[in-house]
Amino acid sequence: MNLPRIVITVTGHAPSGWDVHVGGVGMHRVDATKITADGTAKLVPVDGGVDIESLLRRLAARAPEPGDVRTYGRWLFESLLSPAWPTIRRYRAFELALDLPLDLQHLCWEAMHDGVAPLAGHPDLLVAFTRLVDSSADPPQTLTRIPRVLFAVGANPNDEVIRPGAMMAGLLRAFDSGMVRTSSEVSLEKLAEICRDFRPDIVHLVAHGGLDEDGRGLVRLPDSVEGVGADRLLPALTAGGTPLAVLLSACFSGQAVPGTTSLAAELVAGGIPVVSAMSGEVSEQACRLFTRRFVHAVSGGLPAAKAVAQGRRAALLVPSGPGEHLDWAMPTLFVARSAEPGFQLVDPAEPRKVMQLANQLGLRKHPVFIGRDDILQRLPDLFLPDPDRSLGFIGLNREGSLSRLGGPRLLREIGLTLLRAGHIPLFLGPYDDRNAPVSIRACIAEIISRAVKVATIQEARLPQFSLLGGAGPDYEDVLTALREFREDCHELDRDIARLRLSRDLAAFISAMGDSGPPFGSQTRAVVLADSLHAWAGVVDDLLPMIDASGLGTARDPVPVIATYSLTAGMGPRLKAFTECHVGPGFAFPPLGPLTDAEAILGFQWVLLHPWKPEYRNVYVCRDAEREQVSGDLRILDGLPDAVERDLYLLAQLLERHGFLVSADDDAVYQQYESKYP
Repeated sequence: MNLPRIVITVTGHAPSGWDVHVGGVGMHRVDATKITADGTAKLVPVDGGVDIESLLRRLAARAPEPGDVRTYGRWLFESLLSPAWPTIRRYRAFELALDLPLDLQHLCWEAMHDGVAPLAGHPDLLVAFTRLVDSSADPPQTLTRIPRVLFAVGANPNDEVIRPGAMMAGLLRAFDSGMVRTSSEVSLEKLAEICRDFRPDIVHLVAHGGLDEDGRGLVRLPDSVEGVGADRLLPALTAGGTPLAVLLSACFSGQAVPGTTSLAAELVAGGIPVVSAMSGEVSEQACRLFTRRFVHAVSGGLPAAKAVAQGRRAALLVPSGPGEHLDWAMPTLFVARSAEPGFQLVDPAEPRKVMQLANQLGLRKHPVFIGRDDILQRLPDLFLPDPDRSLGFIGLNREGSLSRLGGPRLLREIGLTLLRAGHIPLFLGPYDDRNAPVSIRACIAEIISRAVKVATIQEARLPQFSLLGGAGPDYEDVLTALREFREDCHELDRDIARLRLSRDLAAFISAMGDSGPPFGSQTRAVVLADSLHAWAGVVDDLLPMIDASGLGTARDPVPVIATYSLTAGMGPRLKAFTECHVGPGFAFPPLGPLTDAEAILGFQWVLLHPWKPEYRNVYVCRDAEREQVSGDLRILDGLPDAVERDLYLLAQLLERHGFLVSADDDAVYQQYESKYP
C-alpha cells in the first residue's frame, strides 16, 4: 500500500520567521530566534521556554541529559506540525515530505515527538519522512529487472571509523535478489571506472566524511585526501548512467550547515532520484537494525519512503531507547521532487522469479557468501567481444587438497551471479572420487541433463539435440534419448562429440533466450565443474575439447569454470594443461584460504546473518576489542567452511570473555511487530 504524501512547505526566511504550509490542511506562522551553537550563529524556531542552545550543544556532543531527545522532538513538532496535527493524524500511515529552506535543513526533523511517542516509532501510526529536493531529473522508473548493486568502501574496511559502515555493507550483501559487486579502498577514479563498466542501479558508498571550509559535505577517498564534493562525486557515480539510489555511510553526508545544502541533497539535485544519508553519528546497532529492515523492505517491493520508515522504526529498538540518543533519527531520505509518492525502487516480481529458479537449481545457500571478490570480478570477462580479453576457461586451482576451501559454495555463487545477469549456469557437482563422471559420455550427459532441467523449469521449447539422435522438442523423448545416450557402451568420437555438443548448446541457448526474463539476447551457457581432478575417466578426453571459447564457438561461447587440485587424482594432467594454456581465453586464479582482510571482515559479516535455528543471535564486536577479535579470527586460518561450526564456537567463546556482544534482532523485531502491527 502506498502512503499518502503530506507535503510540508516552509517559505519565508529568517530573521522574520517562516510560514508553514501543510498540504491540504492549512498554514501557520513560526517565529525565529537567534542562537549560537558550535561557534556559529543560527536562526531557529522559537524555543517555547526551552534553552535550545544548551540542548543542541549536548546533543551534538552525544552527551544528552535524560529527556533531552524528547524535548528536542517536542520543540520541532510544535514548530512544524502541532496546529495541523489533529487533521493529519486521521491517517494511520502517511509520508511527511519536508520542503524546507536552507536555514532549516540542519535540524533533525525526523526526531519529531507528538507528546505520546516519536513519530518515527509511534504505536498508532506509521510515519515516513522524506526531504524533497528540486531536480532536473525525469520522474524515476521502478526497476522491473534484477537490480545491480555496488558496495564501494572508500578506505580500508578495517579502519576504525570505516569498519561499522563496512559491516553494514555485509548486511546489504543480503540483497541477494540483486547483482552484487564490491570494491574496497576505492579511489574516485576507480569508482568512476566501476560505475562505467557495471552501471549500478543502487550504490552503497562507505567512506570518511566531513565538511569543507564553506560547510559543504564531502567524502574522503584514497586519491583525494582533501575530500571530494558533489561536483566530483556525481560524475563518478553517473559514469555508467544515473543510478536510481545512493546510500551514503559517511559522516555529515546528510548534514547541512545553515545556508548550505547537504552532500546528499546536492546529489539529488544533480539527477540521482533517491539518496539515503546520515545526518550525524549513528551507533553500530541502530545502523544495523535500520539497514537490515531497509534492505528487506526495498527488496520486497515497498516504496522507498516506507522502507526507510520501517528501517527507522527498527532502529528505535536499540535498548537505550529513543529517550537517550538520536541515532534512530539520523538516517535521512532525500528524494527528487519528480519522484511520485509511493515510488518503488524495485518491483520484486522478476527478482523473485529468478530467486525461485536459483532455488530449484540449488544455487542459493546459507550463510551469506564472503570473499573471493578477485574471482567474482572476472565473470564479466567471460563474454567480452575482444578475443584478447574474453575468457573461455577459468581454472580455480591449488597445489594440494581443496578440502575446506568452499569450492562447491564458490561455484554456486558464481552460478547465482551468472543467473542474475541472465545467463544459464550448468553446475556439475558437487563431486568427489566416488560420484564424479566416469567417462566423457557421462560428462556430456550431465551437461545436457542440466540444460534440460533449466528448460523444464522455464517451460522453454527444447531444441532437437543432434547428440541424442535428433530428440526434441518433446520432453519425454529427450529424457528417454538422454538415458539411452548415457547407457550406450560405444566409444564417442571426441571431435564429433565436441562439434555436436557446441551446436546443441547453441540451439538450447537460442531457445532459452526466447523464453522470457531473465533470459534474452545476451544469454549464454556456462559449465561449472566441481573437483575436476576427481573425474578420472573424463579429464584426458575433456581437456582437448576446451579452447578459448570453452565448449562452444567464437559466436556462441560456452565457458567452463572448474575447481581442481594440481596434485590429487588427475591433478598432474590438469597442471600440464594449466601450464600450456597461458594466454588469451584462459585464466588460472589460485584457490586458497581467504586473505586475512577477507576472512576478518567476511566472518563478521556471517555473524550478522543468523542462518540456522541454533545460530539465532547476531554477534558484533565491542568497539574497544576490535584488534583482539581480528586476531582471534585468524585462528580459523581463512578456511571458508569454518562458518559451519568453528566460527560460532569461537564467537560464543569471545562473547563469554566480553569481546563480542550478541542480540536476537529477529526476535526483538517480531515482538515489536506483534505489539504494533
